[in-house]
Amino acid sequence: MVQIIELEGAMVTLDAMSCQKQIVKTIVKKKADYCIAVKKNQKSLYQALQDAFELSDSNEPGHLEQEHGRVEYRAYDVLSALELPVSIRSAWSSLETIGRATYYRLANGKEQMQYRYYISSARLSAEQFASTVRAHWGVENRLHWVLDVTMREDDCPISRGHAADNLACFRHVALNQIRREKTIKASVNRKQKMATMSEEVLDLIVNA
Repeated sequence: MVQIIELEGAMVTLDAMSCQKQIVKTIVKKKADYCIAVKKNQKSLYQALQDAFELSDSNEPGHLEQEHGRVEYRAYDVLSALELPVSIRSAWSSLETIGRATYYRLANGKEQMQYRYYISSARLSAEQFASTVRAHWGVENRLHWVLDVTMREDDCPISRGHAADNLACFRHVALNQIRREKTIKASVNRKQKMATMSEEVLDLIVNA
């Protein structure tokens, strides 16, 4: 997908599934920056990121956020990619910054602590890194989560030819139309159900 999109000057954020050397190389070639989550099954890179932050003696302050209304904290820390071994750093095009997002939550008396690691071609401050990660998860929560949970995209078994891509396009169009329709005060899921039972509601959504 990144091969056909105009990316010059953009910051491309991707989840861990897309943390691949060829994707990173393509983004850089198109004169854009990347900030990509690293998955645990990339053992050497993931371990190198863990070690870099655990061994770091950096005095640079991170960026801390507190969730209002509940006990939840998020901390964002960044280091120069120079903290990584040369063999790891050189494998990723234009790697400049590594980041760690720490999530702490207290719910029902139970504590949860989670770390996520990122690599980026941009020289990011902790605050810039935090903003970039938040922006990515905003898209995930508003778009991909809805497509999966409400439209059951991940459960679709159709994969022959271009069928999966075509259906994904139709789902995006449907979701956009449902959100454009403002006269019905209901959730996306509720509007879908209403459209299956009323041609009047369906017409409102189609013509929104």
